[in-house]
Amino acid sequence: MTERVEAVMAILTSYGLSVISAIVILIAGWAAGTIWLKSTKSDKKDMTLESFLPSMAIYAILAFTFVAVLSRFGVETTSFLVVIGALGLAISQSLQGTSQAAYC
Repeated sequence: MTERVEAVMAILTSYGLSVISAIVILIAGWAAGTIWLKSTKSDKKDMTLESFLPSMAIYAILAFTFVAVLSRFGVETTSFLVVIGALGLAISQSLQGTSQAAYC
């Protein structure tokens, strides 16, 4: 019985620290996204871009936070980063004409 208790305590200790650090990383990512959203409010921008760009930035921050949490648990995150990079390239190419029209 004591062997099982010791085994459970060892597992909780090793994974418990990872869970706590993952929660701290998630809170930091959420706080960074919230600060970014509040700092990008301005009256000088186009209304469409004012709502779109901060929300995309928040999702990007949360995506990298998610990757950091997965990395903390030992998951190989290289493929996730490649997919996120390809997604960013696709979004930037699709919005190229829109951003040129808004700032010209």
